[in-house]
Amino acid sequence: MSLQAPFDEKSALRNEVKTTTCYMCACRCGIRVHLRDGEVRYIDGNPEHPINKGVICAKGASGIMKQVSPARLTRPLKRRQGAERGAGEFEPISWDEAFDLLEQRLARIRSSDPKKFALFTGRDQMQALTGLFARQFGTPNYAAHGGFCSVNMAAGMIYTIGGSFWEFGGPDLERAKLFVMIGTAEDHHSNPLKIAISAFKRGGGRFVSINPVRTGYSAIADEWVPIRPGTDGAFLLAVTGEIIEQGLYDRAFVARYTNGGQLIATAFGLTGLIFLSLSGYALVSRKDFSFMAGFITVGLVALLGVILVGLFVDLSAFQLAISAGVILLMSAFILFQTSAIIHGGENNYILATISLYVSIYNIFVNLLALLGMGDD
Repeated sequence: MSLQAPFDEKSALRNEVKTTTCYMCACRCGIRVHLRDGEVRYIDGNPEHPINKGVICAKGASGIMKQVSPARLTRPLKRRQGAERGAGEFEPISWDEAFDLLEQRLARIRSSDPKKFALFTGRDQMQALTGLFARQFGTPNYAAHGGFCSVNMAAGMIYTIGGSFWEFGGPDLERAKLFVMIGTAEDHHSNPLKIAISAFKRGGGRFVSINPVRTGYSAIADEWVPIRPGTDGAFLLAVTGEIIEQGLYDRAFVARYTNGGQLIATAFGLTGLIFLSLSGYALVSRKDFSFMAGFITVGLVALLGVILVGLFVDLSAFQLAISAGVILLMSAFILFQTSAIIHGGENNYILATISLYVSIYNIFVNLLALLGMGDD
């Protein structure tokens, strides 16, 4: 006697599972959608997906409501005749009527002033297409969800450390010993990051959370820093200043692989350029102008600038000597040219003086950049 139940072909065809990606936030977790007779019954995590490994949050599980919610819009709505804006009084119309209304309104705006048209879209992954439409329409006023959420963060991190969170990649917690989280929203990267933090803490890592409220990630942090809302920028500047003050950053890396040296040279150059131009003009415009005295004065100022830059950028004595030599030679050239212009009776000596100092400034910045590349 067989204990196996008889095969029900109709039952087998009614139930099926589709694997796809969750769209309820930017994590993009793998999910399994269970259907019966073609209708969504429930959603769970996909254990074979590399991101969430079967874990699913309440937000992801509630994705079924995007299909079955009674509040879901299935037809265009038009404000009732005579209804006040904001009253919430609408009536359904056909798609043809909706397209006719849009065509009339957009044609009127485009014929008068296209810039009065503003286009905003949600998290639809069609921003390239909608942006193209807006530009062809003639308006610069278009945006999307990402511009108000993650794109600025992603661009900043990609340009600085080469990667970013969410769909752009995650933190390298497998090799980290300290993880500092600053103001991360609880509804983003929830499943993958919580899995990673769990393994990170079990491996002995230290987790610091900086957030005004102690919920979600902050609740499991080893240290919670409750800063005031809106003070993130001031906090980060203070931390950066302390790191520089204590010398806790990798100077050799900054000198060789970043534009840190050029930024410092720029900061010196913008102020030093003005000072050197004024002092050079004051020296050479005197009737008792002494070329040697002017050369020594401006040269000493330039050398002081090289020394100041050397305090912040790792330059060897040889590199400093090369920089100083170039500065002295260019200072002599500038004073000679400026003196010839002024005492030659030309009226454009101020512009000439500034242009010459701009040249030395550019040479100085590029020289520092080249010297910085030689550090190990």
